[in-house]
Amino acid sequence: MNMLISVTIPQKFFRSLGIFISSIFLFMQTPQTFAQNSPSPATVKKQTTRPSAKQLTDDQQFEQRKISEVHLWTCENQVSLKTAQSEKGLMLLWNKKLYQFSEVDALTGATKFIDLNNQLHWLVIPEKAMLLNSKLGQRLLDHCKSPALSNLVSVSPQ
Repeated sequence: MNMLISVTIPQKFFRSLGIFISSIFLFMQTPQTFAQNSPSPATVKKQTTRPSAKQLTDDQQFEQRKISEVHLWTCENQVSLKTAQSEKGLMLLWNKKLYQFSEVDALTGATKFIDLNNQLHWLVIPEKAMLLNSKLGQRLLDHCKSPALSNLVSVSPQ
């Protein structure tokens, strides 16, 4: 009988120790499991924010932010665009997309505007204007003319 007691005490001890270690292991794993199953803050934010019907289109933003008169340009292949000054610089509306340019100094005498976000350059020289993509290294629009620009050219002495 004494032997039976000595056998059952270690078994109970090791069972208790095993349960204790298992519970510690599960307790340590629970935060990770919870983190894996719970949505991330970015996911929750995306689910709760819905696009508002009041968001302005680029056309509406152009009309709202302009602080000068609008210049209509007609380029080769009858492509048209609009430009106007805003508080941040020159806005250009082309293909229903609004681009924001800032003026930079040009040594050639041309008026040069750059949109760093889209890597676009808008160059205005006395006879025409052109839109360049510096990333692709090509002209997007060429031979752009505006009635306001043609009036300036005809008035200036030659």
